Amino acid sequence: MLDESSVAQGDPVTAARSLLELSQPELRAEVQKLLARTPALSSNGIGQSLHHADDALARARGVLGSSLGEEQVRRCLSWLAQSGVNLTQVARQRLSSMDAKHVVERWHDPRRTWNSYVSNGSLIAACLLTGVQVVGIEGSQNAWVGLVAKAQVSSSPWAA
Repeated sequence: MLDESSVAQGDPVTAARSLLELSQPELRAEVQKLLARTPALSSNGIGQSLHHADDALARARGVLGSSLGEEQVRRCLSWLAQSGVNLTQVARQRLSSMDAKHVVERWHDPRRTWNSYVSNGSLIAACLLTGVQVVGIEGSQNAWVGLVAKAQVSSSPWAA
C-alpha cells in the first residue's frame, strides 16, 4: 500500500521507495488508480496527440495500465528513489518529461544496450505517484516536470 503521507509531505524519494516495495500487482493497481484519476494520461504522455487515431489514447492507456507499463513505471521510480531527487517549481526549471525519460533510460543502461526503454507516460506517472509537480505542455503529450538537473550523480550526468 502506498504511504499517502510521503506524497502529501512532498517527499518523492520516500514515496518512490514506498512504491518500489509493492508487488507487481499492487504497483499495477496504483498505476490503474492513477489512470482512473487522470483520464488524459497514457503511455504516450498526457493529452491526446493530433497525429494519432481516435482510439490511440485508449490503447496507450491500456499499455500503461498493463504489466509492461508497471515495469516501466518501476524503472522510473527506481531512478527517482536513487538518483538524488531535487524538486523545483516548474515555473523555475524547464525539464520536459521527454528529456527526463531519456535520462532514466541512460541511467538504467549506461552502455546503451537498449534494455531500459520507458515511455513518456511512465515517467509522468512515476512523477504524479510521488508528488512531483507535472504541468502539461499545450499541444503536446509532453509535460514539464518539477525536477532539477544536477552536475553528476552516480553514473548519470542528470539527476532528478
